[in-house]
Amino acid sequence: MFVISISSVQSFYSSDEISGAETGILIDNKVIIFDSYDFRNATTAFSLDLSKNWTTFTPGFTAIDNLVSAPTFYFTAFSAQKKDNHSVIYAFGGRIPINGNFSNFNYTNKFYKIDVNPSSFSFSPLDSPLQARSSVQSVIDDQGKLYIWGGYTYISEDKAMYIFDTFDSTWNQILPSGYVPDQRKLYTSTFKDGKIYYIGGAYRTSEVADIRQILIYDTLKNASPWSSMMATNKTEISNRIFHSAVLAPDNISIIIFGGMKEFYNSRNSSLDYTLYDYLITLNLEQFEFSELKTLNKLSIDDIPARHAAIIYNNFMIVAFGIYETTNPTRKLVKLLDLSQKEYNWVDKYIAPTPTPSPPPSSPSPPRLTTPTSPTPPIKIIVISTIGSLVFVVAIVIGFIFFYRKKHRNEQTAINSNILQTRPNTVLFPNIPVIVDQQNTNPNTPEIICQQTTTQVPFGYPYAHNDPRTSYGHSLAFKPSSQFP
Repeated sequence: MFVISISSVQSFYSSDEISGAETGILIDNKVIIFDSYDFRNATTAFSLDLSKNWTTFTPGFTAIDNLVSAPTFYFTAFSAQKKDNHSVIYAFGGRIPINGNFSNFNYTNKFYKIDVNPSSFSFSPLDSPLQARSSVQSVIDDQGKLYIWGGYTYISEDKAMYIFDTFDSTWNQILPSGYVPDQRKLYTSTFKDGKIYYIGGAYRTSEVADIRQILIYDTLKNASPWSSMMATNKTEISNRIFHSAVLAPDNISIIIFGGMKEFYNSRNSSLDYTLYDYLITLNLEQFEFSELKTLNKLSIDDIPARHAAIIYNNFMIVAFGIYETTNPTRKLVKLLDLSQKEYNWVDKYIAPTPTPSPPPSSPSPPRLTTPTSPTPPIKIIVISTIGSLVFVVAIVIGFIFFYRKKHRNEQTAINSNILQTRPNTVLFPNIPVIVDQQNTNPNTPEIICQQTTTQVPFGYPYAHNDPRTSYGHSLAFKPSSQFP
């Protein structure tokens, strides 16, 4: 393992000093770009800070220095992920120049793990069972598995899918089954919802593939994971290689930018490599291509191939690339604003506003809480409710019984007092009697009439239950000793 330091010095290069960069690697709020097609026979890399504002005229790249001893990355596949609270980049394959001559090279299957630290990169070689190859674009899914397919293999054709588990560092080879597409190189691979979409590229024979034939690899399927869809197009869509493809913010479409229609052939200068439909989209729900219209257009001379492209903060950031014409004043970065309904090429990047952290709250004194018993089960609640009702009914019945008994005792006491006052009195309740007020004969029976509002209960001692009477009078009759 060897470590490469990151310089804090701002480095500015012209577009002629820097050429192709197949992949832009987004790590937190920085883009890491390896210049994998550098004719100076050395690997160079840069970082671009996305937490600060900048313009396309002076984006402010930070050079990653001391990469002379690093592996030479040339047509190499890069993928990145977060792992153990830090970022890791995986680099696979590519070409190795012979004696520093990029026109004469060998293919490699070298595989590196690059640990990205705040102030350094550390490279660790890993085992690789793959055949040497280049022109591959790898993908890492959300389960930490890296997928490598196709590319250009010098020895023989290889249609297998190779999967590297980044957590246990093991390889798995998925042999062809069911539908298997022909091997491609210089394609783009975009991951969405468990599926990898392969767009464009060329076959092993260097024939450019039909861009409308979208290859799909379903990472969630164990059997026959490959499928193919023929996309429709409203307008003429050019086939291409060396292009870029990124998932749009709507998570429905893929934005495809730049590239070349054919391989460059110095022996045939009459070939037209220019892509006039340089900005297109593929709708993944309708599988339809369409040309993406923008408020302003780029110059045809300003359309790159073999460039890096990423989406961040509603911007598509395009960096570096190779061009058909030489222009030392050409911008290193292009910026497509995706925040409005109509997209627009702009010169100023606006960093997202950082979310302020909430102020620390002062510790509150501990609250004393009274322990509460757990909520009783439903059966206990029902039984308790029934018991309460029975208790209330018993109280009501007892109250009624007590009231009647008390009333009965009071009535008995009243009658008892009457009898004690007049010992020879006989009760004849409710019988109307006419009394001669002028009778003064001491031998005439004395009749006493008393008005009361209390009805004598049925069966009361000495009571007479006569249905003819309803006046509520009680009569006390005291015979004299000479009653006739």
